[in-house]
Amino acid sequence: MPSLSVSNLEAHELSEAYPLIRCLAGVETGQWINFAKHLLEQGGGVLAARAEDRRIHGVAGYVVGSNLRYGEVLRIEALVTLEFSHTPLVRDALSAAIDELADRMGCAVVVYNLDARGLFKPGSKRRRALEQLGLFAESVDFVRRLTGPV
Repeated sequence: MPSLSVSNLEAHELSEAYPLIRCLAGVETGQWINFAKHLLEQGGGVLAARAEDRRIHGVAGYVVGSNLRYGEVLRIEALVTLEFSHTPLVRDALSAAIDELADRMGCAVVVYNLDARGLFKPGSKRRRALEQLGLFAESVDFVRRLTGPV
């Protein structure tokens, strides 16, 4: 079983995460670097899960934000993993690090903003009603409470 370590990337290391981000979002290098630097400027950052060979196998961009329902939340704005096997080692390592980070930052909730493609049935009444308003499903938030009900 490979050994993984999770740590924050420094600004000069952000380009190392680009190959995974490109697979996730299909953006150019400059778009990724600007986005990640913006996270850093807002007090957030980019977690990277590295294998023993120092290659990055998982990335999670984060920032603390405010949510009407939950108050202060740790928002995960980019999450991508490249697994070694059918066991989600990288995802589990990043998830544990995210939960620890949220706790250190005083957030009881983690909000994952994820791509919504394929998550909703095209024929649903709700989807059609929203699309008639000019809206479309581009992302969806998944929420994990770290403590009891919020």
